Amino acid sequence: MSYSSMQWILITFLALLLCKVCEADVVLLKTGKKLEGKILEETAKEVKIEVVFGKSKAVMKISRKDIEKIELGELKSEEFNRRLKLLAPTDLKGHKELQEWCQTHKLFELEKLVVARLSRVEIEARKKQHPNKWCRPCDSVGMAPCVDCEGAGVILTPCSKCAGTGEGKNCAICVGVEDGLLDCRRCGGAGSYERFDPVKGKKVKTRCRDCSGKGKIVCPVCKGKKRESCKDCKGKKEFSQKCENCSGKKRISCAKCSGTGITGENGDLKPVEEKKKKEPKKKPVVESDPFGQLAIQSSCLITSIKAPAATASPSLT
Repeated sequence: MSYSSMQWILITFLALLLCKVCEADVVLLKTGKKLEGKILEETAKEVKIEVVFGKSKAVMKISRKDIEKIELGELKSEEFNRRLKLLAPTDLKGHKELQEWCQTHKLFELEKLVVARLSRVEIEARKKQHPNKWCRPCDSVGMAPCVDCEGAGVILTPCSKCAGTGEGKNCAICVGVEDGLLDCRRCGGAGSYERFDPVKGKKVKTRCRDCSGKGKIVCPVCKGKKRESCKDCKGKKEFSQKCENCSGKKRISCAKCSGTGITGENGDLKPVEEKKKKEPKKKPVVESDPFGQLAIQSSCLITSIKAPAATASPSLT
């Protein structure tokens, strides 16, 4: 069973779970209010009805004097369940109409179930419309796993310092010690120690809790590996970098169908466009240059001022 079919079955099961089938009744009161639910018991004096408020239920007792009339009706959740069963997996128009119906009656929880199915219904409708042309490599989705990162979204590079081992220098604490085990500091490696028992009035041997009576503990620095972790990769053995080909999104536009989900003549189909996040507008950076404007103004003034023409002095004859 493929992942898409399992997802389809799961969504349908959730819809049936939310819309529990039961015989619905409508009680109209003399005040004009209407109660929808399941009548549990009727007597000559009162009517007991189970009413659903969101995700909770309540049992109400209503006097016959306050009831205008009782009608057998269908709850909105039951109508949703009935309409959902009649929809085919390829009926995209019917699913959109059901979504609008949920919005009209303010059934937002049930609308989420329809929205969760719309993407798969659109793909199945595309396959039905183009049985021989839908793209097999991307399953008519229009998006295929990235080849560079193999759908991981990141590219792993082994650490050059530790050669991908994650180990660094020899541990200075447990070097030369067998199995990397150290003597317990609390009991001195004996597994037990003496303590004074006030009840018995003397010292008694007590099992060490730090080493569980073994007398040895694992090196707290290297955890018994006898080598410290690499300082560059911190013991992770490799570095992860965001894939530049898919920008870390793990999927790219299918090369065979150009992102349309249909191979060959695509007709009026448009490539699948991913919604881009709007980047916040950055404020313009104003460089403070208090002397620049003055220098420009002063240069303009200097060029505009011309020296007065020299007047010839009268010659003495």
